[in-house]
Amino acid sequence: MRIYDKVKDLAKSRNISIAELERRLELSNGSISKWNTYMPNTEPLLKVANFFGVSTDELLDNVDTSKEKSQGLLAAHIADDVTPEEMEEILDYINYIKSKR
Repeated sequence: MRIYDKVKDLAKSRNISIAELERRLELSNGSISKWNTYMPNTEPLLKVANFFGVSTDELLDNVDTSKEKSQGLLAAHIADDVTPEEMEEILDYINYIKSKR
């Protein structure tokens, strides 16, 4: 997945537009849309990553950001008696908290 598509998905999950994201991060109008065709510079990429609470590696597709990986990492720190349904609720709550940033 391209960087722009990842950023677009992250913005959509937080109910903000790309234009609003650019405004909040003080990026020029349309700059993120240009990421469809070229690699962004480090500074704006880092701003976007920090805004969404993800690493630049995640945006660059250098790491697995799948739900299964998140569950595995989280499960390693939670008691063994958590059901899959409870794990889903925990992940939903984490996403909710992150969306309030």
